[in-house]
Amino acid sequence: MKKKNVLFTGSTGYLGSYLVKKFVENGWYVFSLVRNKSKLDRLSSVVSKIRIIYSIEELISLNINIDLIVHCATNYGRKNETLEQIFQSNVVFPLKIFNYAKSQKKCDFINIDTILEKNTNNYSLSKKQFLEVIKLNEGELNGSIINIKFDHFYGPNDDPSKFVENIIKSCINNVKAIDLTYGEQKRDFIYIDDLIDALDIIVQKTINTENKTYKEFFIGTGKSITIRKLVELVHKYTNSKSSLNFGALPYRKNEVMDSNLDNSKVTALGWIPKISIEKGIQNCIASSRKVCD
Repeated sequence: MKKKNVLFTGSTGYLGSYLVKKFVENGWYVFSLVRNKSKLDRLSSVVSKIRIIYSIEELISLNINIDLIVHCATNYGRKNETLEQIFQSNVVFPLKIFNYAKSQKKCDFINIDTILEKNTNNYSLSKKQFLEVIKLNEGELNGSIINIKFDHFYGPNDDPSKFVENIIKSCINNVKAIDLTYGEQKRDFIYIDDLIDALDIIVQKTINTENKTYKEFFIGTGKSITIRKLVELVHKYTNSKSSLNFGALPYRKNEVMDSNLDNSKVTALGWIPKISIEKGIQNCIASSRKVCD
């Protein structure tokens, strides 16, 4: 069987690095498009098995056909990026990738999207704008567009700017006070291993370049809990002395109070989540303690 080629954006990030490892394990030849200054630490175990690419021009020069593109790269706007930087990362750059996909003989395109409404913030607005553009132009792609949405994924040693990891580290370090909203928002938290398994099944069972269609999947456990409940679980499992100041922060504008994900399409493919929120949090705490020690 011919080895298939997959191109990743965002492969040096937390989710992207997990996906790259899964694709390598499954026998794909992985091309990773990264910025010149990107750190490859998360890919250290597979970096010798993949091809690092620093520009689309370099990829074009290889004169190969990419069978699948997985677009994971994103800019959340959490590091004081300008409006221009956010839209450059979330609209202009991925459109260049999509145009490259259109130049391939047969190429499917997986887009990692957000469940946030477009008027929530500049990040969500930019993500929705990109999706709307590629859906409008899907007929020009010789393959399927597969749009993936999930609520909040988490796992061991995630980026410290992410909510769950930040709360865990704050509680372990017994930060004097942790300011929070009232925490009434319901979220479907999904453990990284379960998310990767779901994406793997979607790729195995729905990628079909002979059938050009738009597909959308919501990935979640089907069990939402409040932000407050999650924070209290972390506080309990870490035996933290931190004070939890619920209500100290306001809800953000257009806050989603209940994500209410419908995961029926992915469960119909045979996927079921395996890691409970309790077990997942305990795994993350154990990993964080090892790093701290």
